[in-house]
Amino acid sequence: MLDWATVLGGLGAVAVLALSIWLGGDIAGYLDWPSVLIVLVGSPLVVLSRFRGRDCLQALRSVARVLRDDLPAPADLVAEIGRLAEQARKGGLLALESAVVDDAFAQKGVALMVDGHDGDAVRTSLQRDVSQQQARHLRSAQVFRSLGDVAPAMGMLGTLIGLVAMLAHLDDPKSVGPGMAVALLTTLYGALIAHLVALPLADKLQLIAQNEKRLRMLVMDGLAGIQAGNNPRLIVAQLQAYLDPERSE
Repeated sequence: MLDWATVLGGLGAVAVLALSIWLGGDIAGYLDWPSVLIVLVGSPLVVLSRFRGRDCLQALRSVARVLRDDLPAPADLVAEIGRLAEQARKGGLLALESAVVDDAFAQKGVALMVDGHDGDAVRTSLQRDVSQQQARHLRSAQVFRSLGDVAPAMGMLGTLIGLVAMLAHLDDPKSVGPGMAVALLTTLYGALIAHLVALPLADKLQLIAQNEKRLRMLVMDGLAGIQAGNNPRLIVAQLQAYLDPERSE
């Protein structure tokens, strides 16, 4: 499902800026190809030099994740865990072998329990998956945060280059104003890339990682309760704590 908050926020910000430029009456004056080259090409290259190529590719693929709201609802996971607990209480853990589990992470945990692994082994295996997934999300967020740092810096470098070129032609006063405008465009491009693209993506990826970790912890605690033979009502009641942050958001 499409995350409308991300889409509307991003497109809305771009529309407001575009409208402001259009009302200024000189759209062509905001386009300078050397500035585009410095910021839009130079910035990603600098970021590429900071990370491994596969990290950068993973960050690009994660953009699709930002645009989708595909995390399961906590209430749905609690209900599913409660259903599994009832099934295990009636027929034992082996009864879960035929259980239909919508969440892939929970399905893996159920499979480990049915195979006879003890609680510590199940939690260790699931926790390893969580750690690896968190590391991938946070590394992608770090790539975009790095782009958010680099783009304004490259914009400033482009401005300095433009100022040097402008100062070399001070004997022509008419060229000073246009030259200054072109020099400042790189700073503008850098700020736009950082604050409209890179930093929002980094923040959203970090938020997704936090929410996903909370859901994974919910599943692990629920499965641990099932494996310990706890009452299904007690398991569901304990998992209600994970719904409190959702209600307060």
